[in-house]
Amino acid sequence: MTFFLEPLVFFLTSVVSVVLIYYKIPIATLQQIILGILIVLLLSFRWLLAERTKRLIKVFARLVLLSLSSLFVQILVISSGGFYSPLLILLHLYTLGASFLLNIPSSISFLVFSVAVLITNIVLDPKLQSIFRDDPGSAILYIVSFLVIIPLAQTLMKTYHLKDALAKILYESLNLRVLREKSILTSLNEIVVITDHNLKIISANDAFEDATGLSGGEFINQNFLDKISLVDRDNVPANSTSLSIKDVLVDQTNHIVSGFYLSTKGNPKSRQVVVEVKPIVGVSRTIIQLVFVIKEPRAAIEIEPHTDLEAAHTKQNMIITNIKRLLVNFKEPGLKTELELLQQGESDLLIAQELEDHPIKNANQYEDIVLLCKKAISYKQDLARSLGVNLQLIFPNAPGESSYLNLRETNSSLISQVVSDYAAQVNVKWFGILLSKLLDIAVLLSSGQKNPTVVVSINIILKSEIEVELVFPSPVMTPEKQKELFLQYYGDLAATTNLRLGSGLEGFIAKVVADQLNINLDVKTKEGPDRLVFRFKLYKKPAGKI
Repeated sequence: MTFFLEPLVFFLTSVVSVVLIYYKIPIATLQQIILGILIVLLLSFRWLLAERTKRLIKVFARLVLLSLSSLFVQILVISSGGFYSPLLILLHLYTLGASFLLNIPSSISFLVFSVAVLITNIVLDPKLQSIFRDDPGSAILYIVSFLVIIPLAQTLMKTYHLKDALAKILYESLNLRVLREKSILTSLNEIVVITDHNLKIISANDAFEDATGLSGGEFINQNFLDKISLVDRDNVPANSTSLSIKDVLVDQTNHIVSGFYLSTKGNPKSRQVVVEVKPIVGVSRTIIQLVFVIKEPRAAIEIEPHTDLEAAHTKQNMIITNIKRLLVNFKEPGLKTELELLQQGESDLLIAQELEDHPIKNANQYEDIVLLCKKAISYKQDLARSLGVNLQLIFPNAPGESSYLNLRETNSSLISQVVSDYAAQVNVKWFGILLSKLLDIAVLLSSGQKNPTVVVSINIILKSEIEVELVFPSPVMTPEKQKELFLQYYGDLAATTNLRLGSGLEGFIAKVVADQLNINLDVKTKEGPDRLVFRFKLYKKPAGKI
């Protein structure tokens, strides 16, 4: 309804301005009217738009404020010279503001009616007629400036509303994640305690309070080991050494310690538990907090993958894909890049959580490595393009591989009769994740470098192994710095390279997956200190016959 009311309001205010011009209201009186409108706006604005104001009154108040503000601008311009006023730019600014807060049709209607008022002012004012006859070019230029402001307002409006919509999506996503983590922490049966590096308790969940019978005020800033009844097999209370806390502080990785028994306030009889110690690393690469998770041994061993959440994850990816599609014709590369990095960060968090929950199960099968690499590259093309990086795939040793891939892509019935020369035994899901994370690192490091091209090369070695290489330009790194590529948050590299744009988990995920898949992942310089190569080998499938 307001879509029609807003242009009507601008029309009525323009009529009022024309009436004031027609009756030749003195400038002094116009100035008094301007002052009165300004006072009304200042006094009524906050009250009319207050939260407690009823919705219907708000709609009415919005229209009143719109009419007063547009009338204020028009009279101010008229009283100071009309087309030749030094305040003429206020009409441009009001049009831009209306395109932000209202819509394009409303802002254009204000501009058209205002131009009509200014033309009427020239027609009815002899002094302005004389100025126009002496200098018609200035008026024409002013009219052209009004024509230019329309596409500018439209462009700015699209940018503003799109960014506003994306900002709301990102805010809701972040808020949902915070609420989800808060909900999980509250409802967990496992005991979760967060301490500083001196084991002083910072916070704990409800399960800890139930187990100890303490409230927050009674255990905050107290030593964690003093507030929980945790003993080993010999009935010796747990300490920093038996919980491997020193090892956690040194290597900054998760440690799971078994062989402990817990007694709680509601159940004095001890039960066997497993203690998982997780470090939280700060920006300076020092441990600022420790997370202790105390759970049943079965929970640590028999956790299954979150297959029930895959549908929700797929739906989220579809939403982000739809947003990307809407951005195709929108020239805002920075926005597209941020969206790609948001999706990657969310995915990395889920993968890292799954890796921490349980080991990778042995689900190997023979699959074409070229096909897997091709899929991984295709999946990463949007991120690479947004950062100005080119991705290439080469497999020089098998002329028949292209034909094999064509058969696979067309789902030909002949594919069951063909054995690929590039087939190897791999866990398809996790091998794809390994490739994806290595590509993330390569793309991030390549971005900003000269000739940012990532080349994925696949070669058959001695007819028994398949070697995969990712070669790409990179800032110069020492061998020690190269090791930081596989640390959580990359150590000092995050401050000196474009790795800071990523989630910080890409290298960590790649290393964990490679280790659990028994893949020897190697990183070295190649053809100079400013080019890196990721290299690993796979066992080739024995040759077969059609």
